[in-house]
Amino acid sequence: MSASAGMSVSTAILLASGLIAVSIFFGLSGQRPVQPVAGSVAALVAPEPAPVVAPPPPVSSTELVKQQASEALAYQRSRLRDVCYRPAVLAAKAELSAVWNLNVTFDAQGDQLARGMEEQRGTSTPELSRCVGDALQPLKVPPPGRDLMVEIPLSFP
Repeated sequence: MSASAGMSVSTAILLASGLIAVSIFFGLSGQRPVQPVAGSVAALVAPEPAPVVAPPPPVSSTELVKQQASEALAYQRSRLRDVCYRPAVLAAKAELSAVWNLNVTFDAQGDQLARGMEEQRGTSTPELSRCVGDALQPLKVPPPGRDLMVEIPLSFP
């Protein structure tokens, strides 16, 4: 090629590349997306099933949870008697009639969230109440399905 042709080779390549890019752009933008045919592979693939959502557990009544918590407390009662009540009776050198109300809050899974002790006036000593509060392990009940609070009596002898 001669220099008198008027256009350099690099300019011609740039111009041709631009024309190709423009024609591809307009050619592809005029096309519609391809819809799958009824008998195609896409139609043979089964749709994903909807996720299975487990139904919420049934909600237990407050009375049922109170009974279950009382049974859980009964497992600890003999240990509390040996560890706390008998030493308090020996220290006081008199029979004690210790009575408390435990306020226990459970979460929906049945785990103890909080616990309080209310002592009946004149039925215990501060040391005995402290010992029972410290020695009492957290209670667990079958999942009640909601947070709730129950009151459980605890007494010695």
